[in-house]
Amino acid sequence: NKPSKNKVVLILTDYLKTNTDKQLKLLTMAQKGLDKSILYIVKPHPSHNVNPNDFPDINLKISKKTLPELLAISDIVYSSSTTSGAIDAYCSGLPIIVLNDAQILPQSPLRGFKDVHFSSSANDLADKITNVNLLISQDRVDFFDINLSLPKWSKWLNIISKTK
Repeated sequence: NKPSKNKVVLILTDYLKTNTDKQLKLLTMAQKGLDKSILYIVKPHPSHNVNPNDFPDINLKISKKTLPELLAISDIVYSSSTTSGAIDAYCSGLPIIVLNDAQILPQSPLRGFKDVHFSSSANDLADKITNVNLLISQDRVDFFDINLSLPKWSKWLNIISKTK
C-alpha cells in the first residue's frame, strides 16, 4: 500500500557519517537526471542522524518507522555499502542499489549477488533509479538457507570429525 503514485526510494545509511555523506552526495549529484517528484525516505543508522538541510537538493524525509514498515511503502532501496539493513531489503524482494565506494573495501553483505546493483557514479545511479523496473529480478537467491536436515552443517561436521 504505497501512500502516493510517486516513486519512493528508501535510503539506508551507514554507521559512519563519512560513508553516509558520500552516499547522499552521490544522490545529490544524480538529481539533475532524476524526476523531482521522487520521494526519498531516509532510515538513518542508529549511530547518527541525518540532517536534510545538509542536502537541500534532495526531497528527503527522515523516518523513525521500522524497517519493515518502510520497505512496505518503498519502490526501491538505495543502501550504503556496509549496512545489514540491505539484507532485509533483499529478502523483501525490492530492487536494491548499493553505493560502490572505490575508496573502501567492499563490505556489502550482498556483494556477489547478481540481482543486486552497485553504483559509483551519479549518472549510473540516476539511470538505475529511473529504470527501476529493469532492476526487478524474479531469480532471488535464498539469503538464508534454512533446511531442517542441515546438510551443509552435516557435511562440515563430517569433514571435521575425519580430520581428528
